[in-house]
Amino acid sequence: MQEPTSRPIRHILLGGAIVATAAGFAVVLPPALSGMALILILLRICWLEDNIKSDLLGTKALPANHEQPLRDRAAMLGTEPDIRSAAMVATALRGQAQALWAAGFGALSTLTATQMVGHPTLALFVGVVMVWLGFRRADRLLVTLSHLERGRPLPKHALWSAHPWVHSHTMRDD
Repeated sequence: MQEPTSRPIRHILLGGAIVATAAGFAVVLPPALSGMALILILLRICWLEDNIKSDLLGTKALPANHEQPLRDRAAMLGTEPDIRSAAMVATALRGQAQALWAAGFGALSTLTATQMVGHPTLALFVGVVMVWLGFRRADRLLVTLSHLERGRPLPKHALWSAHPWVHSHTMRDD
């Protein structure tokens, strides 16, 4: 993946804030409610991954089912619709998925560190690993936001899921 040369501090702070905010909410909310929120986050990530893979990768024009929501949003805000290429919409959806992953790992870090049964040192270690995974996703979000800011889509290989086994049952035309 081609990384932009500059890393704006606001993108770094945004990624860290996403992880920290989700971890903070998991402290305040009851564990069952935090678990339900994590399930909803995971469902949203699956929906975004499916949209990127099934609708947007490999197409030049934006499909109608993605074009109409852009028009509706523009009409609601009273602006002109920002109809972009399928690759740009896929990049924006990838950014949403990365932000949700960062938030999910942030919340999961707090849940495992506070609710995990077993030795407290093991719970703390697992919580630290989850924070590290959240910050890795936040770092990927930083690259995606930099691409979006410059008006460039992510390369095709970066739009695929981070784990190749996720789509191992599908045919790829790389």
